[in-house]
Amino acid sequence: MKVIIGGAGITGLAVGVYLEKKEIDYKIFERSDNISNSTTAIQLASNCRFVLRELNLLDDIKQLSIEQSSLNVYSEDRHITNISVTNSSKEGTLFIRRKDLLSTIASLIPTDKISYSSTIENISSTEHSVDVGINNKQLRSDLFVGSLGQQSLAPSDLTKTNTIACWGISNTNESIFQEFNNFLFSGLNLVTYPLIYDQTAFTLVFDSTKHQVPINEITLEVLNLITKNKFISLFDSSAPLITKHIYTSKKNTWGSKRIINIGDAAHTLTPHLAQGGAQGLIDAAFLNLNINNENIHDYFYKRNQLLNTLRSEANANKFRYQLGQPFKLLRNIYLKLHNPNYSWLFDSKYELKH
Repeated sequence: MKVIIGGAGITGLAVGVYLEKKEIDYKIFERSDNISNSTTAIQLASNCRFVLRELNLLDDIKQLSIEQSSLNVYSEDRHITNISVTNSSKEGTLFIRRKDLLSTIASLIPTDKISYSSTIENISSTEHSVDVGINNKQLRSDLFVGSLGQQSLAPSDLTKTNTIACWGISNTNESIFQEFNNFLFSGLNLVTYPLIYDQTAFTLVFDSTKHQVPINEITLEVLNLITKNKFISLFDSSAPLITKHIYTSKKNTWGSKRIINIGDAAHTLTPHLAQGGAQGLIDAAFLNLNINNENIHDYFYKRNQLLNTLRSEANANKFRYQLGQPFKLLRNIYLKLHNPNYSWLFDSKYELKH
């Protein structure tokens, strides 16, 4: 078997490691000229811990990560409750800089298996093979694995939400930021989590209909303003922001014939559940289990119920997290009395755990 992988992100690299272990012929094509110079970080929830073990990466990644077992929830700066983020093995969420994660996964892949500055121009498939146009050349393989992210989806498969997300890494090491936090405001919420090197990562997600700031005018000063100047030390010591308008996929698009899409290329999720990285890794593990099955898409359809549930739960979280007066008072009381239980998620693997 010969496999072409489109994209050297987290999901594509993980597929490469699995194929390397199986001694399957493969090549990864990445459009950028290096793995990543990303200035953002990522959460690896406990439900993807088994993938890191299968890839023999867990120990190396843990050395570059900070682990937390619970999420502190605040209404602005007033503590409401703690939510467990552990699985049944008491493993928590790992927080790691994206570039550290990518370079750690890539370290298990021979350098000649990744081709940089490679633009995928066209893909056509029969029932038995797939032709891929890359940099004005045509290559044939038995399977194309699309892990090119959201940009590979057709506009008709995406829904533009009213959410804008801002990601950054701050050099602040205040004690409150040494824990996993979610600060809830009207029309926005701010998630922070600790990193090694005394840094703090943050994701600020806001409703653009309630905070009407053009995306190209969002600065750290604007973030201070819309969070009522409660996090000046966080934003004032931050690197440049990564800011994006959030889209979500209308359905899971696994591909057809000898093309299989995984990760964000198959199921773009909003950031309100922080499952993008975890589900991409789980897709890679699921592909590893089923790569020799002729009707591979039939197996991936089994993932739909879980992914659809995640999409619905993320949308519900956006609503809950960004309530304004007077409804946020009722939400705060409810969260105190009924601590959310996410064991159904953190103990899941490929399918929804009942």
